[in-house]
Amino acid sequence: MSPQETAARMTEKLARDLVLALKATPLEKLDWKPEGLGRSIVDQLTECVGANVKWTCIFQERAYRNPTEAEWEASTDGLITPEALAERLIASADTLATALRALDGTFVAMQIPGTSRTWAEACFHPYWNMAYHEGQLAFIQTLYGDTEEHADSGPSGE
Repeated sequence: MSPQETAARMTEKLARDLVLALKATPLEKLDWKPEGLGRSIVDQLTECVGANVKWTCIFQERAYRNPTEAEWEASTDGLITPEALAERLIASADTLATALRALDGTFVAMQIPGTSRTWAEACFHPYWNMAYHEGQLAFIQTLYGDTEEHADSGPSGE
C-alpha cells in the first residue's frame, strides 16, 4: 500500500474516532477549559477541521503554504453545534483523503522545498495533528470524570 493510501485510510478512521469522542462529551463540557485555561474540545476539533482543509489545499496545489486568515476562517466558520462540527470534521478528512489518493508516487517521493522532509512524510502530518488532538480530548474527558474509551471505532470507522 502506498504512503498516500495509508495516510488516507488512517485520516478517515481517525476523524470518525474523534467524532465518537465528541458525541460522548456532555454538551456542557464541549466548551469547558480545565481551570479556565487551555483549549476546549470544540477548539481542538475546530483546529483539526482547519488543518485538514489546509493540507488538502497543499496537496491539491502541490506546494506548501499556510492558509490566509480568510481561508482559515472560511474553513472553520459556523462550527457552533456538535453536529456541525462532526459533519465538517468528517467531510474535511474525507476531502483530504481524496487529495492524498490523487498524489502520484513520483510527487510523493520529492522533497518539500526548504525542508529535509519528503511529501510522503507530509502525507501523515494531518493524521498526526488529529492524533495529537485525540489525546487532548481524552485527557480533558478524564478531568471531568469520563474514563471510558470513546475513540476506537475499528477499521471501518463504525
